[in-house]
Amino acid sequence: MLNSVRAKTVFVKILEEVRTRYQFSLVGYVLMPEHVHLLIWPTSLNLEVSDFLSSIKQSVAKRARNYLLKNNPSVIERLGGHFHFWQDGPGYDRNIESDAVVWHEIQYIHMNPVRRGLCQRSEEWRWSSAAFYAGIKDPPVAIDRQSLPADLRK
Repeated sequence: MLNSVRAKTVFVKILEEVRTRYQFSLVGYVLMPEHVHLLIWPTSLNLEVSDFLSSIKQSVAKRARNYLLKNNPSVIERLGGHFHFWQDGPGYDRNIESDAVVWHEIQYIHMNPVRRGLCQRSEEWRWSSAAFYAGIKDPPVAIDRQSLPADLRK
């Protein structure tokens, strides 16, 4: 669960580490309390999305488990020793093939916190790239501006 600032901060740090290891550009994202939306642009033909996602998910889960073992082991004990951070399944991914769809998807993911009542306007949600696109400030994870479709680079 990404419902604490600490958990979101760990996710952001790992996302940056994974971005260095795998070759992709981050175009947009939103961290929600129980899920994440990432819009990435591969910069290498060798990028396997499943490997990239697995790396993020395993790293986040491992750090969360280690944190609990050190700081609150009773949580893991209550779970019968079985720690499970992410929901089962590989997640949902698809290829986007037009600039118009990229822009639509960015707007859609940015509206998640608004639809959930976590903020009034998407750019108010600290854990997304919405403020970047609104020209207000840089998000916790930098957006790769050079990978954006030309009409989004402004």
